Amino acid sequence: MDASTAKQTFRRGNLKSVVVAPSENSEKWILRIIHSNGYEETLSGARKRREFVRIQTALKVAREIGFDRAEVALS
Repeated sequence: MDASTAKQTFRRGNLKSVVVAPSENSEKWILRIIHSNGYEETLSGARKRREFVRIQTALKVAREIGFDRAEVALS
């Protein structure tokens, strides 16, 4: 799911929460988006998973989607 779709889905009330988590293959961060029905997916960019160098940037994008709080997973 890209950020634009995530914003629309959030506005419809279909997203439950967001988790900022470390990427498995690098020292970057990803956003895991949890839907109201429990389905989980990772925020994507142009044809691939979106990764953030700084945790602050990931939190900013979560806020832009509409979330007012985020969980941070350290591992």
